[in-house]
Amino acid sequence: TRFGIGVFGHEGIGNPNDIAYSGNVILHQVTCSVLPRNLTVDLGDFPVSDFVSVGMLSSPAQSFDVTVNCNSTVQPEVKVTSSNGYETAFAGVLKLTQQTGSATGVGVQMVFDGNIASFDTYVNTQREAVANETLTIPFQVRYEQVSDVVTPGPANTVATITLAYK
Repeated sequence: TRFGIGVFGHEGIGNPNDIAYSGNVILHQVTCSVLPRNLTVDLGDFPVSDFVSVGMLSSPAQSFDVTVNCNSTVQPEVKVTSSNGYETAFAGVLKLTQQTGSATGVGVQMVFDGNIASFDTYVNTQREAVANETLTIPFQVRYEQVSDVVTPGPANTVATITLAYK
């Protein structure tokens, strides 16, 4: 490979300097295990009277962890998606599954690593996954009131958590 050091196209500089380099590109296979693979979280039952204004959060939030263990140190990224869609006026809130008799006026807020979830985009975890150590990624979910009127019924949703690493 030839390239110049100095000012190109200037008289009196002379030909570009020669610099040689060599090396090998080695593919390092990284493997990670993630648990759990499937999970159902019971948010509990809440009376409609608990929801008195838009933005109200059910309490307590329900917590769960996703653990990652890799054979090399990597930076995990989390992406949350849902076939139900999102309550766009409310950060981190999943829409409920539409079914006969389902509740209305609430959605499910998701928090991970202490931050309200962003959907459909990869977000770095707060810490790296250190080689051969288990990284625990904490999640919390709870109901959030998204409408002035809340009606009772099943209030279910579904989400997919995808983990990638770099």
